[in-house]
Amino acid sequence: MYEHLAYLSELKECLGMQAVVSLDGGPATATLNDLGLSPQAMLCLQSAEEFENGRSRNQDQIRKNKDKIEVELGKMRKYKENSEIRRVGYYDSFKLQNEDDDFPANVSRLELAGIWDKIEEMLKEFEVPVTKEFV
Repeated sequence: MYEHLAYLSELKECLGMQAVVSLDGGPATATLNDLGLSPQAMLCLQSAEEFENGRSRNQDQIRKNKDKIEVELGKMRKYKENSEIRRVGYYDSFKLQNEDDDFPANVSRLELAGIWDKIEEMLKEFEVPVTKEFV
């Protein structure tokens, strides 16, 4: 158990020398090889790196959807305002589907639900970095 702790100070010293942390065969790999890590330990580190890269890609995907979310939410707010002007609650108007803007409102709702479902799944599976503000 204490064997892996022996690497801690040496690992900090070696990695503190450079800002590169990629394990794709570059300088960081050579540095880690100098520590004498087992092949299993190297695979674990590479796996952890790939997992973190995936989480970062997922966070980028969420950020890319932010503008679309804001646009669709704006459409839903406008739909709600128009429903109130007609003196029909937007929920009732949406269910009755009597107006021209009811169908586009449903499409916006479905798009927002799809985006949220993806985000919710990523959060459940810990596939996004845990930060105070991830979007």
